[in-house]
Amino acid sequence: MTAVILGAFMLQGLAPGPFLFRDYGIEVYAIFEALILSSIPTIIFGLLLFKIAVHVIRIQPRHLFPTITILALLGAFSVNNSLVDVWVMLGAGFVGFLLRRGGFPLPPLLIGLILGTPLERSVRQALLTSNGSLDIFWHSNIALSIFGLTTICIVISVAISVFKNKPQKGSSDV
Repeated sequence: MTAVILGAFMLQGLAPGPFLFRDYGIEVYAIFEALILSSIPTIIFGLLLFKIAVHVIRIQPRHLFPTITILALLGAFSVNNSLVDVWVMLGAGFVGFLLRRGGFPLPPLLIGLILGTPLERSVRQALLTSNGSLDIFWHSNIALSIFGLTTICIVISVAISVFKNKPQKGSSDV
């Protein structure tokens, strides 16, 4: 969840980090104020309508699915009044469905989609400053440390999955 919020900040031009409040104090405090002010009507409506809202959980999925589908289609179309947006939404939904069926976790994919553009921009900037040489990624101790930690994490992850799927000695399949 935090990565999604940080990605949303970056998409809006706010650079998260130690200087967020110093550089973007007005924007951050405006977000805080909006959250506080929006919680007041939320609490009031929540207290007034909780007896009615309890009945929402009784709606069967066969009635809920078409409603959500129609609202999603209308929402995708209404952004730019373009059917291309609807097809992109349907394609992304189908890919998400396949990934969910395949057992892939979706939050890392979402984080990758959000942070992919800033990463690509930074890599392009680094390559421009080094005249296209990849050596710029290996001259820093920090970069080497991150590369080493990433390699160790991948090796450990693969090793765990290999040992987890390995059959135990002495067990017989009867």
